[in-house]
Amino acid sequence: MNPEEALDLLLAKLSRKVRAVSVKEIGTRTLQQALKIAKEFDPDDYHPFTAVSLKFDVPIWTNDKNLIKHSLKSEEYTAIDTQAIEKLLEGENLAKTMQELRRKYNTP
Repeated sequence: MNPEEALDLLLAKLSRKVRAVSVKEIGTRTLQQALKIAKEFDPDDYHPFTAVSLKFDVPIWTNDKNLIKHSLKSEEYTAIDTQAIEKLLEGENLAKTMQELRRKYNTP
């Protein structure tokens, strides 16, 4: 599959799963928890999508290495990169994908 076909497939699958989320729906407690988590690995950054991940137990798709490494170490939320998304779309098991991320980012 060429990159353009892969992107089309990804967008088609995601378009059925993506929805807008309000701050009210996330809640103050979850937003505060996400801010606390962000301070553990990047005190100058705040990731509202971490709050969404916590609230709805969904992975974050990111190429932010610090966010991914922290997720692997803390296991408070799940953050995966584009290559992991591609493998999951190809049918790879989530547990195997997470093991590969741990090796890639040198986390226990």
